[in-house]
Amino acid sequence: MKKTISAILILAMVFTMVFSFTGIGFAADKTEIRQAYEATAEYLLENDDPELAWYLNLWSALPLKLSGLLTEADEQAFRDWAEAYVVEKEGKLTTTYTPLPDGGMSEKDNGQYTEFSKMVILCCEFGMDPRNIGGYDIVEPLAHISKISRQGINGPIWAMMALDRAGYDFTETAPDLVTEEVLINYMLNNQLADGGWAFTGTKADPDITGMAVVALSAHKDDSKVKEALNRAVECMKAMELSDGGFATVMETGAEPTSTSESDAQIIAALCLLGIDPFEDDSFIKKGSSPIDDLMSYYTNNGTFRHVKSNSKSNYLATCQAFYALAHYYKYIVKTTQQEEIDETLAAHSYVLKISKLRSYIAELKSVIDEYISSVDTYKEQAEKYKEEADQYKAEAQKYKITAQKNGIKATNINLSVSKVTVSGSKVAKLTFSKSGSYGIDSFKIYRSTKADSGFTVLVTKKSTVKTYKDTKVKKGKTYYYKVRGVKKVDGTTVYTQCSPVISITF
Repeated sequence: MKKTISAILILAMVFTMVFSFTGIGFAADKTEIRQAYEATAEYLLENDDPELAWYLNLWSALPLKLSGLLTEADEQAFRDWAEAYVVEKEGKLTTTYTPLPDGGMSEKDNGQYTEFSKMVILCCEFGMDPRNIGGYDIVEPLAHISKISRQGINGPIWAMMALDRAGYDFTETAPDLVTEEVLINYMLNNQLADGGWAFTGTKADPDITGMAVVALSAHKDDSKVKEALNRAVECMKAMELSDGGFATVMETGAEPTSTSESDAQIIAALCLLGIDPFEDDSFIKKGSSPIDDLMSYYTNNGTFRHVKSNSKSNYLATCQAFYALAHYYKYIVKTTQQEEIDETLAAHSYVLKISKLRSYIAELKSVIDEYISSVDTYKEQAEKYKEEADQYKAEAQKYKITAQKNGIKATNINLSVSKVTVSGSKVAKLTFSKSGSYGIDSFKIYRSTKADSGFTVLVTKKSTVKTYKDTKVKKGKTYYYKVRGVKKVDGTTVYTQCSPVISITF
């Protein structure tokens, strides 16, 4: 009996060593956090109060979309509501109406341009075109930095998140036109000396700092943005309290107050920077992390409190807490078990070699049963099989990268060119898109004055941009254009097929 138990233990150890490379199993999540995440999702989705329907605001709709918990019927419910809302407002999301003595109504722009930004973000996330919601373009109102900055730093933060999704191609031109560079410079110019951001004053606020980092995280490959984000991380470390939480100034002149919303914004920011808000040592104070502190606001019924002294839950605090937890679980679960299996099946040679490995393991088991006294020898064999398995995994990854490169190379680019008028002058407007399912990083636009040669790169645009206006054209000349996509794969630049060459004469 003793011998049998020893054999089983040795076999289990060998299986653990050999299969540890697969990545299919991972450490269990902290039970109470997972339970709170699931219970809060259920609370938001099943809330009976029509004024608190999950699709009515970004703080509940966005994290539910990120969580992957919505059904197609749920997503359609959002799309129906969003279109009806924009149509009802006639596309004027910042307009307020005041009754006049004569019975009429006066219209006033309240300057809350985050209303446009948040709706643009949600429409993009739910597969809608924010430039045509019931016939209304809700992106165009974000074209002027002078308008979106009327709310202070808050306006540009949300505009950056919106336009990164919708694109910066506006039909009008103006001295204060918003571009990606304009927004980045605005954000960096308003970074405080301590590395954070605030709505007012010279001391960083965790809520605004967290949101600013979320917005800038999409540009962290830019060297100057990367430097600013590094300063912001140090600022967030300095702001963290001894219990792992964060405090904001809720009223002018008041002392900072710890809130769940402050924790939530910092947690989302850390996740998007690749920093674990639950286990990173630099954000654990006296054994407590930002996630731990957020959980101290939980009420055990799927809701969260605004401040710890409150006995009742708060709906907005609950939405923002789920926003943080959705970012956290999106961060820790990089790939699902099914995705791992699909990738393995795609590498057919890897599957064949795994079958061979399993036969080795079966052979090893029979040897262990017969020669229990030779444990050290069998452990060495098991290590050898593990090394071989690692080689198979590396080979499968190589096949996967090759397949991706070939898929990108086979991708076609569609291009059309037309004349449009900008500031009284005719310019060339290029509209382009790619076919197939392989993603790209950017489009390279080429121009020549000859049909068959002389093409040079005119401009490079992010893959989210679908149009470009060439204003440097001369009357009486013919220009030839072509476009191709670019993608970095495993350190190598890979190009799609070039679009057909299109000419236009001015």
